[in-house]
Amino acid sequence: DSDSNLISEILTEARLNCPYLSTTDFLKNILSSNSIFNFALLNINISSLQSNGTHLEALLESVQNPFHLVVLSESWVTHDTMALSNLEGYKDYHTIRGYNINNINNNSRGGGVEILCKNTLQSNQIMSLSHCESHIESCIVNIDTGGEITSIVGIYRPPKGDIDLFLLSLEEILEHESVKSSKTIIIAGNMNLDL
Repeated sequence: DSDSNLISEILTEARLNCPYLSTTDFLKNILSSNSIFNFALLNINISSLQSNGTHLEALLESVQNPFHLVVLSESWVTHDTMALSNLEGYKDYHTIRGYNINNINNNSRGGGVEILCKNTLQSNQIMSLSHCESHIESCIVNIDTGGEITSIVGIYRPPKGDIDLFLLSLEEILEHESVKSSKTIIIAGNMNLDL
């Protein structure tokens, strides 16, 4: 079907080298001076940053905080709790459920996408692409990596979100000039889809 073909096409064109590593292998590789990594991203469905933020901080401390970026889905951050979600050493970008792209309150609980970027990175959120709808929640950040732009696409698809609308919205994000013109595009999140 055309939906699975789109995802397969995106993954095939990306030609990524993203090996799966056990925690032990990860720590050996990331902390060694001969690391195969020059950029590390952690992606977690946090299911409430306010409730699980201390666990995230403990995880980052236990691995000596090697991550340049942390992408959180289901942050459950609200306008009232946004200031509490700051993590030392990171600049935070949020998309908050409860307000859609037109800033109309939809009174729903949960959701939200957050991208945390190390303070040492030059980064900015693409507000026109960062929003919460019933079928997709997105937070898009561009990072300047020495004159080349890397787009970080943080995505969450609520389990009951329409799959066709989700795929259409994801395609629109990836085809938007501020993302498409990037040297590298990294998609992270929880799509609630079997690929």
